[in-house]
Amino acid sequence: MNIVTKLGGAVALGLSGIAAGAVSAAPITFDLQGNDSTSYSNLTSSFSITQDGLTGVFDGKSIADAIGNGVVLTGGTVSDGRIGRYAGGAGVRNSAMDGQHTVDGVASGDVLDFVQMSFSAGGIAANVVLKSLSFGYIATGYTGPNNTATNDDFRVVGDSDNSGAIGIGDGFTAIYDANTSGVMLTPEALLSDDVFGVFALKNASWKLKSVTVDYTPPPAVPLPAGAVLMLTALGGLGVMRKRKKTA
Repeated sequence: MNIVTKLGGAVALGLSGIAAGAVSAAPITFDLQGNDSTSYSNLTSSFSITQDGLTGVFDGKSIADAIGNGVVLTGGTVSDGRIGRYAGGAGVRNSAMDGQHTVDGVASGDVLDFVQMSFSAGGIAANVVLKSLSFGYIATGYTGPNNTATNDDFRVVGDSDNSGAIGIGDGFTAIYDANTSGVMLTPEALLSDDVFGVFALKNASWKLKSVTVDYTPPPAVPLPAGAVLMLTALGGLGVMRKRKKTA
């Protein structure tokens, strides 16, 4: 898969002439559990969480009649759904007729639910490395409205075409099995991007409990030495004026 690198993170202006040191990546975990309603009319299309200066927006989506060539989505129709946070994690309802509040692939018409996630810092798209996912609820072996959930399969999709949303033209990973202990993604799936999708596959059903990413804030940009001297001089003038007024 081609890894798309995007410029992310707000640039902070340093107020010293000292060169900014390297900033190391730090893991940030987003907890997607909650106590939302299961009613479609009471759910929203997305929710956001800010953790350690990084904001994640999580959208409920689905794709009908998805077609892929083994590495890239080449066909299908993406639609907005509703997403909720539950004791087992985030779940999606792709329509009012969808009776399951899990991320699943058990609806008729070959509809696959997915959670789209996008990351930003200071209002600017932020590149992160997707490291691991955990699942709080896996419904293998239950009978859905049209099919039986017989697996816990999922794929991760990255925004390969740089469109800002997950859809046709985006690359996907190999198939993973959801489990409640968490899934560490292998090197080929360590996508560096600001938008991802986690897709349920056919007859899968689960809830996404948490998402862990590595985020490297951009280093502070120091002012040129001349600017620092000017600020120092201006500060000195201010002190002198104050002293004259006092005298």
